[in-house]
Order: sequence, then structure tokens, then C-alpha cells
Amino acid sequence: MASESPNRTPNGFVVILGSAAAFVVVAAVFSAALATKEPVDEVEQKRATQRIETRAKLDAEAQEKLTSVGWVDKSKGTVHVPIADAMTMVVSELSAKKPAPSSVKVEPPLPMPVADPASKEPAPAALPSAPQGADNIRFTPPATAPAGAAPAPASPPEKPVETAPVPAPAAPEAPARPPLINPSENPEPTK
Repeated sequence: MASESPNRTPNGFVVILGSAAAFVVVAAVFSAALATKEPVDEVEQKRATQRIETRAKLDAEAQEKLTSVGWVDKSKGTVHVPIADAMTMVVSELSAKKPAPSSVKVEPPLPMPVADPASKEPAPAALPSAPQGADNIRFTPPATAPAGAAPAPASPPEKPVETAPVPAPAAPEAPARPPLINPSENPEPTK
């Protein structure tokens, strides 16, 4: 009887042989599971067959309408004709018409700015990226009095108004944090 030592390492050949045996066992179990797989449910096969038949029936009806002549609504006088015949009728009808301007009125997609011919400013862009006037702000200078005019007389001072004492400046506040998008993340401050 051989004594076992705690320093003994496993033999490489035995490790490879054991790994191969484990792989064979797993492959056998997997293939047995596939072999015993139940056939597709008969109800599902019937439903699939019905769907295929319904689709074929609808396709046949559509193809029959595309290639035959018949009434769609007899009271209104609407008929269906084969596509090839309809295309030749439309082409002959359109070629008999004389080209004319369209009678359909279409609004321009953006209002076009009107340039003032007497203006000293340059004309606005033809298609502004923002609504008209939103991309620039114009301030009018304050009206100035003519050079020869005398200034208006100042009114006499009235009774002085008493003011409340000004409190001492408080410590500077931290800048306000922008509100978060999710209201649950930005609860109202408690007082």
C-alpha cells in the first residue's frame, strides 16, 4: 500500500481523461433531451394552417379585383377595372389635357420678411432661423431735446420722505441650484 503525501500533484493525463469523460456525459444528456422533445402542438399546427389559408384567400381576392372588371358601388357608379387598363385610361386622359397652372393655393412655409426701402438698416435674412425678430433685440435710443431748447424747470422739492433704516448686509447666499427635471428629486424646502 502506497502512502499518500500532501505534496502530490494530480497526473495531467488523468485530468484530461476526466474532463473528456465529463464532456461526453453532458453531451449525452443534452442529445437525449433533444431526442425526447415533444412534437409541436396540434392546435398550433391547425392555427398556422388556418392563417396560411386565410392569407392565400385574401391574396386571391385582391389579385382577382386587380385583374377584373366589376362594381364597387352601383348606386354611386363606382367600378373597379384592371390596373393595366386603368393606367392607359389615366395616361390618355392626362395627355388630352392642356398644361395649365395649378389652381391649388399653397401658403409659403415661412412668412417672408418685407424689407422697407426707406430703411437704413440692412434687410433681414430671407429665412431666419428663429421667428421674425426673435434672434435680435433692438433698443431705441432715448429721445434727446433739441440743442436750442431750454431745460424744463425743476419743481420745488417736496417734503422729504422718511425712510426705514437700512439693515446691515447679510452673509452672501450660495447661488441657487437649478431645478431638477424630476419633481421627486427636487422636493420643496421645508420651513
